Amino acid sequence: MSQTELSQVTGLSNVIDINYLNKTNASFERKNGFLSLRMGEDVYARVYLHRAFPFEKEFEYISVLNEDKKEVGFIQSIEKDFEASSAALLKEELAKKYFCPKIEKITGMKDNYGFMQMKTVTDHGELTFGIRDIYRNILKVGGGRIFIVDIDGNRYEIPSVEALDRASYKKIELYL
Repeated sequence: MSQTELSQVTGLSNVIDINYLNKTNASFERKNGFLSLRMGEDVYARVYLHRAFPFEKEFEYISVLNEDKKEVGFIQSIEKDFEASSAALLKEELAKKYFCPKIEKITGMKDNYGFMQMKTVTDHGELTFGIRDIYRNILKVGGGRIFIVDIDGNRYEIPSVEALDRASYKKIELYL
């Protein structure tokens, strides 16, 4: 971290109180099917993980929220700050929250009065889902990578739009 970045972080920590979590001050475990956190005397029966940079940094800059969705801590790097067993548990929790099938082929797209129905083949099999306001719910991340958000908030990824077969590309090309 450069001196400028360090001074910015230091300056920010004077304005807000950030609890950086690591293996020395926090322990995570699964209890009753939920991720729980112990920070010293404080115990949170259920916590949620939220990526600050969901597309760029999968396992860095993770906000830990309590049941009221208030931040109780922040993880700079899961892999650097926690032992392998805790890191695996945190990664598993993130994988559930950010479940995102990869679209390999688009077999159909049909516009029904502003509601787009998309039929796809993904790494999890054939899936059909609906998209409202398709121009706002197709997110271009860069490098040909695209995310699509359906009407239920589920995310789907096209890792490389250029790698799609010609027929699939023609179906989605208009909306890119």
